[in-house]
Amino acid sequence: MRLRKSIYYPIGVCLVLWFVKASEWILDIDLGSLGILPRTLEGTGGILFSGFIHGDVFHLMSNTVPLVLLGGAIVYFFHQKSFHIITFLYLLTGFFVWIFARSAYHIGASGLVYGMLSFLFFSGLLRRDRQTLAISFAVFVLYGGSMFSGLIPGDPRISWESHLIGFILGLLTAIYLRKMPITSNKKSNSEVSIEILNEADDKAYSSTIDKVNQPIVFKYHYKQKDSTKR
Repeated sequence: MRLRKSIYYPIGVCLVLWFVKASEWILDIDLGSLGILPRTLEGTGGILFSGFIHGDVFHLMSNTVPLVLLGGAIVYFFHQKSFHIITFLYLLTGFFVWIFARSAYHIGASGLVYGMLSFLFFSGLLRRDRQTLAISFAVFVLYGGSMFSGLIPGDPRISWESHLIGFILGLLTAIYLRKMPITSNKKSNSEVSIEILNEADDKAYSSTIDKVNQPIVFKYHYKQKDSTKR
């Protein structure tokens, strides 16, 4: 179920982004004015909406794949806090872009992409366990070159400010949450689950032994065996 969520949720968000772009084509409108226009009242709405708006199909395509991969990784490994992490990075990036960026409309989800990329990369370095280091290595292999080149001024059509701000916020979030445990498929050391299948009456029983609390408590849970194969 966790794996399905890590796939479905990011894909669902990207479908919304493509729906917005398709609506612009069909209705022949430009939603760029809903982006972030720094230090203006009208530009504050962009803090919420700018990530859903992209300049063209190539801009949207360049963000779709990393949104699915990086967002899926956060949902899978940090699923209990993933919504808070992603929402925090999205809103705070937009807020600081509104404060510090140059006077132009800033649109696209690139700031969030850099925030998630930075968060995953530095989380692995700070935690230094095998699983998170593997995440850092994978992120570096996939985005190592572009990860740093997008942080410096270059093409005036690219909001390098949102990249840099998202990257910094991802680092700070990784530092703040460095002690938060990530999701593991291993069973807790305090629990041992034993399932006994009685094929004669086609019923299953499970017993959970709690090793932490004394005295030892046995909990029995009856389950009807599913008739279909899994």
